Amino acid sequence: MKKNSPPNEKARVILTVTKFNPTTSTTPGTTTYTMALIPWGTTHVALTSGQLTIGTKARLAVDFNIEIASSPGDADLYLPVGVAFWPVKKGRRRIKTGEIDTVCQNFLKNDVRIRNGVLKFTDACDPCADLVTFEFSVFLQRYSDGLWSTIDPTIVHSESNEGTNGHRRRRR
Repeated sequence: MKKNSPPNEKARVILTVTKFNPTTSTTPGTTTYTMALIPWGTTHVALTSGQLTIGTKARLAVDFNIEIASSPGDADLYLPVGVAFWPVKKGRRRIKTGEIDTVCQNFLKNDVRIRNGVLKFTDACDPCADLVTFEFSVFLQRYSDGLWSTIDPTIVHSESNEGTNGHRRRRR
């Protein structure tokens, strides 16, 4: 008899473009942005110091919905066109093959999709990813001229049960 697994937690994240820096720019770099986490019935995800933090003790996968917004006064529309994940290196050492496997186990490629301008992916919170910090690049395209750029947020797997320093957030 199969056990029913608990439903995934959900996190809605809005990345607001504050300065678009296309990859063709003479001053290379990523687009600057602000990030907001919109409460969506989740208790294990928090936005702390500009990073998404997931409390992994509960072993609940998190379905992320990433939207890209324009800052006030910017008439352009920005659309997500892809995503890439990798573990953060500690110091100057190289990323090991096992760490790449961790990315593949934790972010299943079949669970990444873009629909109606929303990038969706699942962080499986796999035990192999305990206490791992992942960076990810969201590839975005400016609708007005087709130029593209990247935004580089971070996901931290914390050993707490909640995403906010061990304090459980109340549901509203």
